Amino acid sequence: MKKPAVILSVLVFTSCGVLGFYDDGGLLNRGKRNEYGQYLPKKPKYKLKDKENNIIPQNLDTTNIYRRYVNLENLDDYIHFLKFYPTGRLLSISIPAKDDFGFENCLKEWHLNPQNSYVQKGYYYSKDGEKAKMEAFYENYTENIFTLMQPLLLGEYHQDEFFLNSSGDTLTINGENYIKENIPQEWKKYSIGW
Repeated sequence: MKKPAVILSVLVFTSCGVLGFYDDGGLLNRGKRNEYGQYLPKKPKYKLKDKENNIIPQNLDTTNIYRRYVNLENLDDYIHFLKFYPTGRLLSISIPAKDDFGFENCLKEWHLNPQNSYVQKGYYYSKDGEKAKMEAFYENYTENIFTLMQPLLLGEYHQDEFFLNSSGDTLTINGENYIKENIPQEWKKYSIGW
């Protein structure tokens, strides 16, 4: 009688990784980690990537960054940045608000490297040069039927609309404001081949 229970337990625990209950790109998991630790879709199906007739908003700054603070529940505060490129590409960066010594953290040149594990690569599109949409692929954890196991990681595409004020120094997404900040010219060296 104990053999079937043991076999069932082994099957359940070993199939969890295969199905995607763990962060390894299982069968049910729509994403996987690349060599840099970034979570990307297994079969990319971005709707905004290289979409025709993309009219880049005239007041969108594609040389500097936009910044906002995010307070994540039960976690430390993070500083969130968006970097737009003139090719319709977008980089989303989140860094801890405090450094390892408890001092206020600030953006550094190496944070803008698109190969860092904590960045999200995405796309943006505007059909009229005023309202625009942005799209990225995010980790999405959902509850699973096995209460003793961790949640199922599926991954999902997410789109948000953003609006710019007339001067282009404030970008608004879902009621949250991002304020433009200038970055040094030498920080603009990374390639955007995604």
